[in-house]
Amino acid sequence: MWRRWLRIQAERALDLEGIDRLSGPAFELYMERVFKDRGYRVKNTSGPGDQGCDLLLKRKNEIIVCQLKRYSNSVSNSAVQQAVTAVRIYHAHRAMVVTTADFTKGARDAAKSNDCELIGRGGLRSMDSGVSEKRTMWTA
Repeated sequence: MWRRWLRIQAERALDLEGIDRLSGPAFELYMERVFKDRGYRVKNTSGPGDQGCDLLLKRKNEIIVCQLKRYSNSVSNSAVQQAVTAVRIYHAHRAMVVTTADFTKGARDAAKSNDCELIGRGGLRSMDSGVSEKRTMWTA
């Protein structure tokens, strides 16, 4: 029942302002759907002891650990460090951090040094643009 309610909340996020109103778990479900619509197989690993990986993304022969941060303030380098560490734990090829906010300079520097992809507020908007047309099918 709880997961269904979260899914309904995620489906109602029609724009960034809607995404901002999502809870952390609803944002995770929302991003799960975004990545599935982009052709990834997605495993939700979030929760206590997730080791810096909220979503494990697989497509073709590539595995990506994805750390999600639904923040209003800039995300620091600790999120990047967690995601980069998760690469080894999950035997992934690379790391990604996705946030509803932006990143500090320290986070951008750490990501550049560790080949970690950062998707901030602007990138989230472009990721979302291809998904909005599919939202009506989500309830099926």
